[in-house]
Amino acid sequence: MKSQFPNSAIRMEFSNSKPEDFSPEVRAWRAYAVEEIKKVMSKRAYLEQAKRRRELEELWVSTPEYRSSASYGRNWGYYVGLDNIRAYYVDKNPFGGVGTDICHPFTTYKIIVADDNKTAQVTWYSIGYEINPANGPETDCYWDNQRCGADLVYEDGQWKIWHRSLGSPQRSLKLTAPSITISSILRSPWSTPPSPTPSATAPKAIPTGRRRFEHEKQYGF
Repeated sequence: MKSQFPNSAIRMEFSNSKPEDFSPEVRAWRAYAVEEIKKVMSKRAYLEQAKRRRELEELWVSTPEYRSSASYGRNWGYYVGLDNIRAYYVDKNPFGGVGTDICHPFTTYKIIVADDNKTAQVTWYSIGYEINPANGPETDCYWDNQRCGADLVYEDGQWKIWHRSLGSPQRSLKLTAPSITISSILRSPWSTPPSPTPSATAPKAIPTGRRRFEHEKQYGF
């Protein structure tokens, strides 16, 4: 469907538009667009584990105009351009190897389709976890609660990811279990999983308040 406002500026959450400002046909199309965007973002959450190259190829923008301005943001800055995004997000991605696991579901989302029906803005909060034992006995295992955002553009009849950013305002501390290695886990029968030796340097969670102060005093973080 062609845009109802082909020459209008893009307006997002500060738009004064109301449903009655659109024709019934456009309202139906915009509702359908929201459902299609949900599918794109949910599929992205699935491909993030070990199929990130496929994610970039199938779900991200493909035209040169958008590829050069695509961006992926983290706490420390932005990777701009699909080539730079691929170098970080795919080539340096540790997940997908033996023993790794990652889960960042697409939940608590807010989707706003722009008035011109050409772009959309998505924000969501994802409570997930990451496990990366690639360092041998020192296993990275933590909850990673992320605040996420994305811009999508309607490209060749499909909604594609144009910009994406995520921040990790809260991440639980890394657990170190020196008595466990990946090889020992793979050799052990499932009926008798290995039991790590408790370590005073690996508390189960970051405490709060007075307990957090004592934790920082004892462990230095």
